[in-house]
Amino acid sequence: MVQNDSLIERDPGRRKIAKLLRRATLQVNSYLINEYSKISYSDAVKKLMEAEEGTISPLDTDDIGEVVGWWIQQMGGSTSGLHEKMTWFWHSLLTTHRNDANGTFFVRKQLELLRTHALGNYRELLHEFVKDGALLAYLDGDGSQASNPNENLSRELMELFTLGVGNYSEDDVRSAARAMAGWQVDREENEVNFNNRRAFKAPLIFRGVQDSWDTEKIVDHLCDDKQTAAYVSRQIWFYLGGGWLNEKDSKDLGDWWHGKDLEIKPLVEKALLEMENSPDYQRPRTGIDFYFAYASVTNFDITESNYRLRQLDQMPYEPPNVAGWAKDDRWLLSGSMLVRGQLAFQIDFENINNWESIDSDSALNLCGIYAVSKQTLNALKLVDNSDLTDEDKAKARLMTALASPEFQLL
Repeated sequence: MVQNDSLIERDPGRRKIAKLLRRATLQVNSYLINEYSKISYSDAVKKLMEAEEGTISPLDTDDIGEVVGWWIQQMGGSTSGLHEKMTWFWHSLLTTHRNDANGTFFVRKQLELLRTHALGNYRELLHEFVKDGALLAYLDGDGSQASNPNENLSRELMELFTLGVGNYSEDDVRSAARAMAGWQVDREENEVNFNNRRAFKAPLIFRGVQDSWDTEKIVDHLCDDKQTAAYVSRQIWFYLGGGWLNEKDSKDLGDWWHGKDLEIKPLVEKALLEMENSPDYQRPRTGIDFYFAYASVTNFDITESNYRLRQLDQMPYEPPNVAGWAKDDRWLLSGSMLVRGQLAFQIDFENINNWESIDSDSALNLCGIYAVSKQTLNALKLVDNSDLTDEDKAKARLMTALASPEFQLL
């Protein structure tokens, strides 16, 4: 990570705005930074919160590749903003793999669900998500029956979607699995149905409470628990670039969010406002973060380059496991950095206006880097002092900025 006490501030106002846009959107470029720098930081947050959500319904097609491609275009579009950023967050937390999702129809329905609730209410989102056809197939809830329930859905509901590891027992997993049994996905009719004959009818003890538990009661109980608010809000805080909160701060944030009835928008706004004076570069850019940041700078056609997301190990609907993608420094390991470095040397400069005049300042501006390390400045000086032609120097300056540590972080 870049040590913030060693960073050189190039422009205080643009530094804050660039940091905000890096964290609140998937796209950041010099034009956006200049536009948002005309208003105060708090007004910039307000403007992001009020931005248009864009098209909600995914492309109507039976080709799953086209559905994913449509979403990638939405994320990379000129109107992409906070809504797309949060839609991706929910997919990375409430994840599903396309190969185990019961077909294209249910992937489309799940994506529509995530887009609809991206800045809505988490309780409402979770109620719909645990009965979603793609998720039921992915976590083996499809066809689970009370006489021999599958525990995958109930376990991941508590471990990944609500309480977090260590805040439930194996008995809770078994009880919730029984209570949630009975859902079936009909691929011929593209419907999710509940089969009462496969459901558990008798009272159950779940988390120390005896009741006639069902899916709705399980979800409500978990959402009522402040530990869920602490766990999920901590994930959002980290995702928006604030670093991992400690246990006390997680609890305090969770208590606050619980008091807001798990409304997502107030939490996101609070996080962005409170990060105004936070350190830069708190977490690595994931593959998809890097992909769209790079695209925003270099203007390449994302409709023809989706394969790059596979190279960067973050193609939508292809998570490595049920926990989704890594949330740590693994994004900065040699394999990932090699792909990013290669991309920095594969720029079609004809897509960049006036690229021949790129100097060190404009290279940093294009990449939204307004807090820069001495190492990056020294690398740019080496280019300036090299024997390269003027055009090659211009190219090398942008390549250096794109390969810099600052561009790999949020």
